[in-house]
Amino acid sequence: MMKRIEVPALARVEGEGGLYIGVKNGQVDEIRVDIYEPPRFFEGFLRDRYLQEVPDITARICGICPVAYQMS
Repeated sequence: MMKRIEVPALARVEGEGGLYIGVKNGQVDEIRVDIYEPPRFFEGFLRDRYLQEVPDITARICGICPVAYQMS
């Protein structure tokens, strides 16, 4: 008998994701992490902006990693 544990949404990942864990005969048989992110078209926010504004605008896109956006 196959037992399934599914987590349809994960927090604190880049975008959105899901987790699938398959258990067979009391043993973990399969683990799958699916990260999926539809296009968000953030490039439109940067159109006609000064180059110096880009780090501050992009840092506000992601609440998890704003420092990484400012450093890149």
